[in-house]
Amino acid sequence: MIKNGICEFCGQAVLKDECDCPAAKQEAKTLKKIEEANESIDMLFVKEAKQLDLKISAREIALLKSSAELLANGLIKSAAFDFFGGVKAKLALDAADNIKITRTKSTSDTQTIKD
Repeated sequence: MIKNGICEFCGQAVLKDECDCPAAKQEAKTLKKIEEANESIDMLFVKEAKQLDLKISAREIALLKSSAELLANGLIKSAAFDFFGGVKAKLALDAADNIKITRTKSTSDTQTIKD
């Protein structure tokens, strides 16, 4: 991040919007990962969920996005949620430190045959 022309990570004076120091590059990579995870969450749990008639609240979406940020920053390895309505979400880092987001809708049908 650049503030007043100074990189907040290494303290160098910078003329452009980004510094080339390793910490600034890592921060940019982390921010991109968070942005892409948020887009995936919106796709899976908002856009596609509406088409599938899944009820996911704004608070649940915020929880998923907060978890994605924790994953991207290396603070947790995975998070799993079991929401009302049979919708489950799992966010996890794979071996290459990519964020994998999974949505599952649980449904079951039961029939009882009486004598």
